[in-house]
Amino acid sequence: MLQGLLEGKGGEEWEDVSLRVFDSLLLVSSEADASQEPKYLACIPGRYGINCDGKCSCEGNCLCNDGIAGDGKCICSPVQQSFLEKIPYHPDELHPFPALIELSRKDGMEKNTQLRKLEDLTFINTFSRCLPEDPNKENNVRQVTGSFYSRVIPTPAANPYLIHFNEDISVNLLGLNPTEGSTQEFLDYFSGTKVMKGMEPIAQCYGGHQFGNWAGQLGDGRAILLGEVLGPQGMIEISLKGAGKTPYSRHGDGRAVLRSSVREYLASEALFHLGIATTRALCIIGHSTPIWRDQFYDGHMQYEKGAIVARVAPSFIRFGSFEIFYSRKEYHLVKMLADYVLEHDYPEILNLNPPNKYLMLFETVMNRTVLLFAQWMSVGFAHGVLNTDNMSINGLSIDYGPFGFLDNYDETFVPNYSDDEGRYAFGKQPAIGLENLKKLALALSPIVDTTLTLSILNNHYWPQYKEQYYTIMLKKLGLSSTNWSNSQQFVDQLLQIMQKTQVDFHIFFRKMGEIAEFLLNNPSQPLNTYLHSLRDQFGGQHLEQLFNWIEKSYKPQLLSEELQNPMASIQRKQLMNSMNPKFILRNYLAQKAIDLASEGDYREIAKLFKLLRDPYGTKEQRDMSPAETGFDTTLYSGLPPEWSKTLRVSCSS
Repeated sequence: MLQGLLEGKGGEEWEDVSLRVFDSLLLVSSEADASQEPKYLACIPGRYGINCDGKCSCEGNCLCNDGIAGDGKCICSPVQQSFLEKIPYHPDELHPFPALIELSRKDGMEKNTQLRKLEDLTFINTFSRCLPEDPNKENNVRQVTGSFYSRVIPTPAANPYLIHFNEDISVNLLGLNPTEGSTQEFLDYFSGTKVMKGMEPIAQCYGGHQFGNWAGQLGDGRAILLGEVLGPQGMIEISLKGAGKTPYSRHGDGRAVLRSSVREYLASEALFHLGIATTRALCIIGHSTPIWRDQFYDGHMQYEKGAIVARVAPSFIRFGSFEIFYSRKEYHLVKMLADYVLEHDYPEILNLNPPNKYLMLFETVMNRTVLLFAQWMSVGFAHGVLNTDNMSINGLSIDYGPFGFLDNYDETFVPNYSDDEGRYAFGKQPAIGLENLKKLALALSPIVDTTLTLSILNNHYWPQYKEQYYTIMLKKLGLSSTNWSNSQQFVDQLLQIMQKTQVDFHIFFRKMGEIAEFLLNNPSQPLNTYLHSLRDQFGGQHLEQLFNWIEKSYKPQLLSEELQNPMASIQRKQLMNSMNPKFILRNYLAQKAIDLASEGDYREIAKLFKLLRDPYGTKEQRDMSPAETGFDTTLYSGLPPEWSKTLRVSCSS
């Protein structure tokens, strides 16, 4: 397993050898012995022994002669504390990447099939070990050039306490025994009070276009990447949001308030269970460190409770991660980052050995972004702040701020109170996705010709988006997109009527399953009486136009679909219900949970978390009584109250 790492050239001095990193091991080879079994093993600072596990007669760091051979012989000699900093980077060879990442992916997983304790988590930390770091070790706000990240230690918050713990993340992504979530050690590590062995906390450097304008350096102003763990499903990064200042905090305090933390914690889980790619969260931790915010930027500063969210994702790299280096003409760093992303996130591209791997990388990012936006639009989700620093290179929903789900269908819906011009309105999102991809194409121009990337965008973005989006929308109506030509016009006509009537987006589509079942079981019966019995459930006004569309347009199409693709009416209804969620994180539901949490009552967070894990009502909540679920789920699936229309959400968090 380890011998394949030894491909370097060099002399006998530390500065001249080629190093390969695997887990906590550093292997050293010289030209003379590159073809032989590895002879030396050195542990990174804080580890020692023939397996870097502390099981050795050495009292500190050591070199173990023939330790890899398995004979247990250990000869100790000092190792420089700055050993990791000696790793050379040769852009043409990219030798640190495959050694670290590929072996982590293939061999490291064998160790992670059992649920583990905290101290047994395997940190690999590829980002910080493969890419150049900021040489300045001070945690002061500054411009960081020539580097991908700055090392920074979280700032402990006062009196941390666990608000909610995501057992699914613990077990399935981290391979961590969920009982660890109730320990003091867990609270210490994921509140930023202590740094666990193996963690290498950093803040990433990136830039971004904010509301269409280049904003320069941004970076992780209040997020600290603790490290990357080998879990049951692969490598996963853990990031604390709200754990204190970093060199990228600008004028901020590096903290996050409770309200924004609750929203992110619940929203990421909601989108995941809606089947949409997203970052997720391991836990949310409260504390008593005072936080002052001007929530609506109107000069009214007030004290708010703070919280920390432990986010997880395969990677937190953004479009803006490339833009910052392009803007500074650090083109070699653009290439370096692209090579890292290919190795770390898109190994399938390298396996294909394409003639232009960077072009294929861009096209794959476009494909993922198109799917993401089509899915957002199909469930009525508005991100709120689609700046390029909030666009994931992995096609993930990331950085939940002033987001919102539709209540009534409205293309002009703007969830962000701070977005005065409505740049990121719900209906504008697909166009913004294209604009942001053009920004990424420009950032990648030092390594791939923009005539090629822009050609891909111009020829494929909109056709691909429309295919994805309309296919989903037709499935929500129980129809197929393969047997008729005017399907897009059919969906657009419905949405225009929904816009005029202000019917509730989610309830209407959920009820369409019942309507379809009624139509198929009663094809000759007039619809008027039945539809009017549903009037109060839809919300909105002047619904006759909507009912007329169901009678004159939808009914004939549904009956035609049934002739070509016959199935039992109950089965079609179930398929439609699997596309139309019953439970959505509406703003007022999130606000109720926030208000109660502000008073120290976190039960509503737990209730919403449980509901949002089954948005389509197909699991434990289906047809269950309040006595069985512990609460009345029907209160979470009806029309929103009138007071919810006055809710405001801003970028302040």
